[in-house]
Amino acid sequence: MRAFLEAENQKMVLVPFHSTAENIAKWIAEELAPVFRGRENVAAMTITLKETEKTSAEVVIDYRGADDA
Repeated sequence: MRAFLEAENQKMVLVPFHSTAENIAKWIAEELAPVFRGRENVAAMTITLKETEKTSAEVVIDYRGADDA
């Protein structure tokens, strides 16, 4: 797959984990968390990654009362 994407000059992100919907949703949340942490107007963040019409993976980060230490 990687060779095909490279040959077709397609964008890709290589990750050091199995690319399940759950793992990808968690990774996206972890990448975005520092952007939103500590912002006065952001209480929580939800990442929902659809796998099919009926299935999805979801990660919720609640910033309320979080200790940034």
